[in-house]
Amino acid sequence: MNYPLSDIFSECSGLDCASDALVEHVRVEKSSRTLEATVLFRRVQNMDALRALSELIKTNYNMETVLIHEHYHEKTLLDGVRLAMAIASQNTPVAAPFSEECEIACNGWEITLEMKKGGLEILRGWAKEIEDMLARWYGRQVQVKLKDGSNFEKMLAEIEASRKGKLAEEMAKALPKQAKKEKKENPVILGRKINNDFTPMSELSLDTGRAAVCGEVFFIDHNELKKRNAYIIKFDITDYSG
Repeated sequence: MNYPLSDIFSECSGLDCASDALVEHVRVEKSSRTLEATVLFRRVQNMDALRALSELIKTNYNMETVLIHEHYHEKTLLDGVRLAMAIASQNTPVAAPFSEECEIACNGWEITLEMKKGGLEILRGWAKEIEDMLARWYGRQVQVKLKDGSNFEKMLAEIEASRKGKLAEEMAKALPKQAKKEKKENPVILGRKINNDFTPMSELSLDTGRAAVCGEVFFIDHNELKKRNAYIIKFDITDYSG
């Protein structure tokens, strides 16, 4: 259970700067006259304010050492980060479109900005400006990390799948026309004229037997048999049908 700072250290006057703070834990070592307290602040305290609070408790309770471990409500830090982001975006206008969709995660003074629109390479200086600004405001060693949340690989995969799907549709529509065209023009490069209708490659199996296919060759590997004065011709083909 948390108690107001002013109730726990009631003998101290001048706690106005942390009047709304709550004490989570207090430990006192009598032999070394050391007091250690974990305090939940609703407002971010700079180092000078924390030192002043420590000195106040030390003096009033006759302690040799007072250690204040500060905790903050997440919203307290998030508001400060958002303000720093807005100021940095004004100074670096190119960052504004990328910062519109950004998720902020705070782990102590380590802040991660997950950029949903990508742009990490051009935002390095922007992030450093935010880091310096927060360090200056709060007197802390602040670290701001950028994380790519744009799911770029997934986006590329979706684009590629869409492209293949459209290509497959276009090829499926073109197959009957192409077959008729070949019957008329007979553009045979090697061998006999193909009179069969084209079969989608997704329908081929070991039991298909002879079949005619139409597609795109995407890999070729030929081996020459010099002793026989011949070639082994190998190639991969797809019609994107499956």
